[in-house]
Amino acid sequence: MRRLIAAARAAGWPAARIIDACSEQVRGLDVHPVAVTLARVTWLLALGNLIAERPARLNVPVFLGDAMQWNLRRYVDRADVLVEVPGSAPLQIPTGFAEDQALFEQGLEALNQGLADDAAPETVGRALHRIEGATAADAGAMTSTYARLLELYREGRNGIWTFVLRYPGRSNWRTC
Repeated sequence: MRRLIAAARAAGWPAARIIDACSEQVRGLDVHPVAVTLARVTWLLALGNLIAERPARLNVPVFLGDAMQWNLRRYVDRADVLVEVPGSAPLQIPTGFAEDQALFEQGLEALNQGLADDAAPETVGRALHRIEGATAADAGAMTSTYARLLELYREGRNGIWTFVLRYPGRSNWRTC
């Protein structure tokens, strides 16, 4: 990250562009929660004085998960992430949301808010369609995922599912 920042500064890039480049090009994944926390802090510290010019919403692209455990459904040029649900069909994270952290976080926020409000899938679907950068197909697939989450929630199969979606490497948990 330090090399990327140095090269970007030498090229005369503005702070916002440098931070965006760091978010897109320097990512992390680990199975250990403490390692993830340390990596997130290190990532932020590497920004140095750029941290003062960060956007209001900065997503640190370091995740808890196991790359060896991801379940992907591939078709043509897409690969949706599937999260296993014991005794039921898997939950689906469409490619557009799975590949763009900002979209993913906003999508999960909409799903969580919908669950908190016990909102109808159509209501959450409208919120998902309004997310800048989300395609209609991806927002529709996430709406279907929300409908499934709502069913699980109403069946008393607890509220852990959006956590499991965030960290698909843990999707083999059998406690739900």
